[in-house]
Amino acid sequence: LILRLIGEGTCKADLQQRAQSLGLFSVRFEPAVPKQALQALTDEADAFVVAMQPLPELYRYGISFNKLFDYFLASRPVVSASCAAHDPVQAADAGIVVPAGDSLALADAIERLRQLPYEERQRLGANGRAYLEAHHSYPLLAERLASELDVLLSSQ
Repeated sequence: LILRLIGEGTCKADLQQRAQSLGLFSVRFEPAVPKQALQALTDEADAFVVAMQPLPELYRYGISFNKLFDYFLASRPVVSASCAAHDPVQAADAGIVVPAGDSLALADAIERLRQLPYEERQRLGANGRAYLEAHHSYPLLAERLASELDVLLSSQ
C-alpha cells in the first residue's frame, strides 16, 4: 500500500515531518499538478481519500469538492472523512465515509477498502461515476440553471 499525497495543502510540511518521524516510508508527498495532468494520476490510483476539517457548520448543506468529482469520474472508490450533512460518497454508495477529524477511523477505513474484493471496489467506483453522471453532468446542471432562471424571470 502506497499513500500518495498530491498537492500543496496547508498541513503538508507538518504531515511530511510527522510521516518521517513515524518512519512511514509508504507515504509519498508529491507536488501539485495542473488540472490537465490530473487524469493521468487518477488512472494510476486504486482508490482515493478525501478528508475535510471537522467543521460541521461550514458543511451543513453538503460538500462540493472539485476533486471528489474527479475521483468519481475515474470510477474508483473513495474514503471520505466527512462531517457534511450530505456526503456524495455516501449518497452514491461509492466508498466508505468516516467522521472528519478521526484519524484512527480514517486509517481503518483505508485498510477496510484495501481488503475489499476487487469486484466490490469496482462496484463502488462505478457507483460514483453513475452518481456523477446522474446528478452533476454539465447538461443536467445547465438544465437546472435554466429552470431556475426561468422561475426568476417569470416572477417579475
